[in-house]
Amino acid sequence: MTDFTAQDELEALARLREDERALDDQLEGARMAVAQIVAEARQSAESLKQETELRLTDETARLRRDAASELEKTLETVRDETQRRSEALRLTALHNRERALAWLLSRVTGRDTS
Repeated sequence: MTDFTAQDELEALARLREDERALDDQLEGARMAVAQIVAEARQSAESLKQETELRLTDETARLRRDAASELEKTLETVRDETQRRSEALRLTALHNRERALAWLLSRVTGRDTS
């Protein structure tokens, strides 16, 4: 069996302290590395958020423009159809007026034009 002397114990304690300091240094290095990684991840997340918001804003604007364009086309179609129907009604009213006048004239003159 080996006898440990006070000197051996002091040397062992000194080595343990050195190992402890080395481990503390490694731990601090690891903490700093993790802090750097976390900071980079936050920065990347913020950049991604801004990029996504910009794309979303652009896409929303594009969809609004497309919707507005479709609405304008639909409105133009409705206007054209309304104008066409209005003209058809005007012509029908004119024709009916002419027929009514002809009928009245035939009644006044005593001739039947039907």
